[in-house]
Formats: sequence, structure tokens, C-alpha cells
Amino acid sequence: MKWVLGALAALVLAASGYGLWFWKNGTLTMYGLAGPALGQGNSTESPQEFDIAQQIPGFEGYRMRGRYIVVKPGGIIRIHDHHGRPAFSYMVNVPVDQHRSDRKEVLHHRQGDLSADVNMAHWWRNTSDQTAIWYVVDVYKAAGNKGE
Repeated sequence: MKWVLGALAALVLAASGYGLWFWKNGTLTMYGLAGPALGQGNSTESPQEFDIAQQIPGFEGYRMRGRYIVVKPGGIIRIHDHHGRPAFSYMVNVPVDQHRSDRKEVLHHRQGDLSADVNMAHWWRNTSDQTAIWYVVDVYKAAGNKGE
């Protein structure tokens, strides 16, 4: 019985450490934001990354990654978080909607917009009739949240 209580306590602590994620009917809630648990119509292309400590002393264990995201019309990037994994997202061509845990309103990004994604959860939808492309650069701890 003690191991059951220990396992339950570990599960509760793990959930609280990850923003109390809740799954219900294909929707995941992270940091108070509900969004699709599964993505559709998207891909990540040509990831490039390097060890930051080779460039900047004191950043041992951290990596920087650059890649581009391709999302078909109506496609979705599932809900995910950027706690401990800051990112910049640059919209290359068409409008996309971003739903964020740190804002009540949906952000309607246009071509040329830059989104700073720090200490929050979010998900994306391509609302246009064209394939959306955006560049993303993020920093993550190699042993931690590599994210989406």
C-alpha cells in the first residue's frame, strides 16, 4: 500500500512540475490553456543545432537549434510548452493563429511577424489556404524539455 501512495505522490509531483497537464477528449490542457493534443498537416525540416557551451562559457548542457516548420492549410501544431526552452518564431509567408497560455486573445500573426515564446504553452493553426512556413530558433537543455 505504501508503494501505491508513493507512486501516486510521485505522479502528482510530476504533473505539477509540468504545468498540470490534463488530457480530455483529444484536448490537452497546459498552464491553463486547452489545445489539441495531436498535430496534423505539419512537418519540421532541416534541424540544425549546436552545443552553446562551445561558444559561450557557462552554458554547459544547453543547445541552440534552428529549423523551419511547414504547416499545410488547416494544419495544427499541437499544444506544447516553452518553460525552460525559449524560442523565437518568424512567420515567413502566410497568416497563422497562435493560442497562448499567457494571453486571453488569439494572436493573428502575419508574414514577417516574430513571436517570442518564453515560459508559456501554446499551439498554432494555419488559417490560410496556403502552406505556412516559419523559422524557429530555440535554446534547450540537452537533458530536459526538447519540445516540439
